[in-house]
Amino acid sequence: MRQRQDKRARKNGPALFWEKLRQRRGDFTLNSAFMLLFVMILLVLSISTLGTINDAMKLHSVAADLTRYIEIRGQVDTQVYTEMARLANIAGVTIDHYTINTFGGGTKVQFGSSFTVTLETTAHLGVGGVLSVPVPLRSTVSGRGERYWKV
Repeated sequence: MRQRQDKRARKNGPALFWEKLRQRRGDFTLNSAFMLLFVMILLVLSISTLGTINDAMKLHSVAADLTRYIEIRGQVDTQVYTEMARLANIAGVTIDHYTINTFGGGTKVQFGSSFTVTLETTAHLGVGGVLSVPVPLRSTVSGRGERYWKV
C-alpha cells in the first residue's frame, strides 16, 4: 500500500502531462488546444507591439538627427528637407507629416533661439493579416540655433 502512494506522489510535471495526453478524454486535449492558440496570438501581438515600439524609436532618432542638423546649419531651407528624406530612408521610416517651427519666424535660426521639429507617421499593430489597428506615432524634438546671423 505504501509503494502505491509513493508512485502517485512522484507523478508531477511532465509525467502527469503525458499521462493526461495518453488518456482518451477529449476535455484536456480541447482545453490545451485553445490555450496553445491563445498563447500564440499573444506571442504574435507582442512581437507586433515590439515592431511598433522600434518604429517609434526610429522616428525619434530621425527627429533628433534632423534637429541637430538644423542647429549646426542655422537655417531651414531645401537642404534640410533633403536631409530629412535621406535620414528617413536610412532609418526605414515613412514620414507622413512634418512641422518645423522656428520661433521668431523666417527660415534662419539665430544663435540661442529655439525651434521644434515634429515628425508624424502611422504604424500598424496586428495579428497576421487578420487584424490591423493603425497607431499614430509622433516625435517632437526641440533645439537651439548655434549659428550667429548678422542682421
